[in-house]
Amino acid sequence: MTRIKKLAGDDFNSIRKWFADTVAAIGGDGWHADDNPSVDPIVNGRTGERLFSDEEATIVSETMKRVFAAAQDWPDPDFVYDLAMKGSFDVERFYPGFVLDMSGPAGRLGFVSIPGREFPNLLVEEAGLYAVVEFPQKTGKASEHTHYTVWQVDRLPAGYEKNPGTIEVDEYDPIEFTNFGDLEDLLAQRARQNAF
Repeated sequence: MTRIKKLAGDDFNSIRKWFADTVAAIGGDGWHADDNPSVDPIVNGRTGERLFSDEEATIVSETMKRVFAAAQDWPDPDFVYDLAMKGSFDVERFYPGFVLDMSGPAGRLGFVSIPGREFPNLLVEEAGLYAVVEFPQKTGKASEHTHYTVWQVDRLPAGYEKNPGTIEVDEYDPIEFTNFGDLEDLLAQRARQNAF
């Protein structure tokens, strides 16, 4: 019996659900979306065990072909890579009604979100500068938001991934911007100025 179900449909929500279910079924560790488990087995880096049986590898390989084709119509087709690695995102659990549907520098840190803040948020890093990007419109797809705010992180304690509430944010001198694609450049510029 396989742990991996077949994709129910090629729409965004069906694909999101398939990734969430699949990553959970294999223990919470995703894979690189370009890896084809039917060609080369994908191995869990911590345990050394294969993520997928032969039958599951066939399902995943066939599904990924459909996913990559469908993703071409998404606002950010590269979001497939984030879904394959993570499956689901805490920011959506912490902030119901918010939908993450685009990639960004948050992926490098595992899509950490600080619960209890007023707005949905993600921890980001660029050029050694850690910050929290917030989505003040609160709900809807992130790609449809038109305003973002960035706050510098004062302290990033060990173990922040498992306890993101311990991250300390500097609540002064935010950066406000309207094009999410500018985020990495804005952070790099601030890091160079060292004036965040």
